[in-house]
Amino acid sequence: MTFIFNQLAPVESAPELLEFIKQYVTKSQCKVPYTERSRTIQQATSFILPPLASSS
Repeated sequence: MTFIFNQLAPVESAPELLEFIKQYVTKSQCKVPYTERSRTIQQATSFILPPLASSS
């Protein structure tokens, strides 16, 4: 699962982005529920792309 963010200030958004990364790596299939994301990340989320299908 890939999250694409928009309009994140590099320095000001760093703490929220780091928290999101922690959530992302610990959630099943990297699915971070909307309500668990910080307001900054909620507003910056432009797209969520599903994982690529496995070719096996």
